[in-house]
Amino acid sequence: MVNNVGGLTVERKMEIKRDDLHPEIASPGETVLVLQRNAKDDRSPKSEDFGALIPEQAKQAEDSARVFFDQVFADTGEEEKSKIRILVVASDASLPRPDGGEPHKRAVDTAVSVISGIKESMRKFDVSDDQLLNEVETTSGTPIEMSGLTDLLIFKDSPEFVDFLKKKYGFGKDFWVKLEEDADITERAGLGAEGPSDVADRMRRVLSALVQECARKYHQADPGTRLYIWAVSHYDSISPLVKDYIYNKDPAKAYLPVEQGSGIVIKLDKDGVGKTTINGETHLAVFLS
Repeated sequence: MVNNVGGLTVERKMEIKRDDLHPEIASPGETVLVLQRNAKDDRSPKSEDFGALIPEQAKQAEDSARVFFDQVFADTGEEEKSKIRILVVASDASLPRPDGGEPHKRAVDTAVSVISGIKESMRKFDVSDDQLLNEVETTSGTPIEMSGLTDLLIFKDSPEFVDFLKKKYGFGKDFWVKLEEDADITERAGLGAEGPSDVADRMRRVLSALVQECARKYHQADPGTRLYIWAVSHYDSISPLVKDYIYNKDPAKAYLPVEQGSGIVIKLDKDGVGKTTINGETHLAVFLS
């Protein structure tokens, strides 16, 4: 242990950086899940487009996906490339604008950049458009939006708890620190609001169902399929999940920073056993099986 952030314990090597978004090569019948935090958006109060992705960060998300799949396609045999299938999904959470204008969906906007990078790589390696399942599952090749991947449900489902926290801490840094620490667990539980462990459980259920549904649909139809699922979510959903189900830490007591635009890559074998490498250390990720 090195220090504390608020009341959360910071431990060595417990962090997710952009370098952790490294390519994994799926074999026939295997699935690779990429879980990425949304790219950085513009939060300047005077911004004319509050919540929009910073252009350089959007480009970085596009480049990360392109580099990822450049290696995937380069390291997959010419005949086997036709067995690759790719699906991009994203949280549908929107960020309200101070001016009341149309809110941005940071994860969806990030996923749009990801798809752009994937398409560029597909063209470079002469991969068929229909191998990007978003071209098949949607009419426009856009990310599939999933409410289960949102960061926090309390703003929609538990306004009473949100009001309680605002009155006690204001709506600045203390609000978010105390929320992550689950400092008011008694009041939260009494109001039926989602806490850090509940967020981790929700993410586990959603991602597990997504992986298993896609595996049934594509691996069973063709056991030679190499499936890639790219899911874009947020800090407040990714951090609790990884703390709980990969590091076996209480999400309300440990601190796991997740760099914006970074993520983890989980490779699942034919039996559904997952592994991921974070900060150079390999961990089991059995929560998806």
